[in-house]
Amino acid sequence: MKKHLKYTGLLTVSCLLLGNIPAHAGGEPAPSVFNNPLALALLLVMALLLLVIAVLAAVLVGAADIKRDERKKQQLNKNAAAMILLLVGLFSTGIANAQEETVAVVSTPATIGGLQPFVYYIMVTIIFLEFTLIMGLLYNIRILIRREKQRRHEAGLSPEEIKERRRSTLSWWDKMNKLKPVSQEAELDLGHDYDGIRELDNRLPPWWLYGFYVTIIVAVVYMWRFHIAHTAPSSTEEYITSVEQAQLKIQEYLKKKGDRHSFYEYMKGYIQDPPEKLEANTIKKYNTTLSHLQAFRKQLHFSDIDNALIKDFHKYMNVTLGLEGVTCKKYMEAFKKVIREARKENYLDPSQMEFLFDDVKIKVKKAKRTFLEPEEIKRWKALRFEENEKHLERDRDLFLFQIYTGYYYKDLLIFKNEQLTADEQHGLIIIGERDKNGNGTIIPLFKFPHAAAILKKYRSSTKEKTVFDPSVFVEEPVYNRNLKEIASLTGISKSVSNKVARHTNAQLWIRYGAESPILSKMMGHTKQETTKNYYDVNIPEIIEGTKRADFKKLGI
Repeated sequence: MKKHLKYTGLLTVSCLLLGNIPAHAGGEPAPSVFNNPLALALLLVMALLLLVIAVLAAVLVGAADIKRDERKKQQLNKNAAAMILLLVGLFSTGIANAQEETVAVVSTPATIGGLQPFVYYIMVTIIFLEFTLIMGLLYNIRILIRREKQRRHEAGLSPEEIKERRRSTLSWWDKMNKLKPVSQEAELDLGHDYDGIRELDNRLPPWWLYGFYVTIIVAVVYMWRFHIAHTAPSSTEEYITSVEQAQLKIQEYLKKKGDRHSFYEYMKGYIQDPPEKLEANTIKKYNTTLSHLQAFRKQLHFSDIDNALIKDFHKYMNVTLGLEGVTCKKYMEAFKKVIREARKENYLDPSQMEFLFDDVKIKVKKAKRTFLEPEEIKRWKALRFEENEKHLERDRDLFLFQIYTGYYYKDLLIFKNEQLTADEQHGLIIIGERDKNGNGTIIPLFKFPHAAAILKKYRSSTKEKTVFDPSVFVEEPVYNRNLKEIASLTGISKSVSNKVARHTNAQLWIRYGAESPILSKMMGHTKQETTKNYYDVNIPEIIEGTKRADFKKLGI
């Protein structure tokens, strides 16, 4: 046996030495594998593993049954030696090939730790095979040791005793699960027999039981974190967030994908993401303008926009759609605003903008504003209501307060306490901003003494930020219907809505001496031209407005 191992070791060393002699081509010798640190490390590992294989093979042979036939023992020795020689042969061939490969592809820049990929993978493969062989040897040694122990324990026992003993022996898996041997099954029998199948009271495997305990702990932590403390998003919240993010990405993609040459695509993007804050009514106006344009022309590219198209669109709205001047102007202004914005972003050529809207003249008749005369306001204020008409009384008072302030109904909803100031000399003054455009307003509320009584009647609690109690307000369409009912009770034939109060306020101030700039400030208008649309100048206004002019004193 020792002879065989001795010869095997000598042959191994010889093969290693012969296989690693570097071959030289013509000219300068190629760099040796032994000059590479990675190659030396791999060779060292391979040599150590070969040494381990030799030792394990010797142990395996020594652990074999001494009574085994000599022929089988010799065969085992030959097999072990053959396996070692096979590995050495592979090793030697790999090195020789590596040297040849190095010479052949010395100019190839791609290397692994300075080694050619082929050489590196050959060495790694040999190491893997050596590890596999070591594991096989260890497994065989373990089997032989176990059989030897079993043989010694069963020495002197009868066949029945040996059979019973083996039935009582537990494997490592049974031990890990704390199972009992077959000989003790009677103790576990619960007495339930189903067609020969007995029910045993086996305990749960420890790994399963403790795993179950761990899942309970995880469930408690999960419940606390995600559904009680809310320190992390639940699965539903994560899903909603991911969907929202996906929708944003889709919208961004579609926005980028849109036709850069299409004016309709641009206008849709303008409405969805305007350069400035737009009111709901303004957005509605832009959407309606876009609808009219699409009905007028199915496709519209920036290159199609010229003076002729503008005139045709105006004619389409005026003749085909039958829209009046003020409505046509509203939609044309929206169209013009989007075109100018597109020009700023270089969608239109500067030459296209020249004289674009010059030939489009939209005649707009000044709208006849509805307002209440002073006598009608007195009748409105003096109206008395039954007990079941308290809602009408409330809306009558709020309409009067609109007349005193020039506010729209929605302005009353957001009228804040901080805007109401008590001047020591005059009385109540409103100083604030309009919700529609943010323009500042100064309203001398002290000019209307009855306003203080209305404030007191419908004032909110100290906790509220707004002046009026939110419970006094109803939906605007309901409010307008109630105003028409009140007008009918007072004998006023005019169509009264919440906007009539603002027009009445402007008419009162201009009639009784307020200058146009002052009125613009009170109404929160940017331009005085806008203020002029809120009142008419008739005979009463002329009389009251010229009272201060006394030409008699001038002698003319």
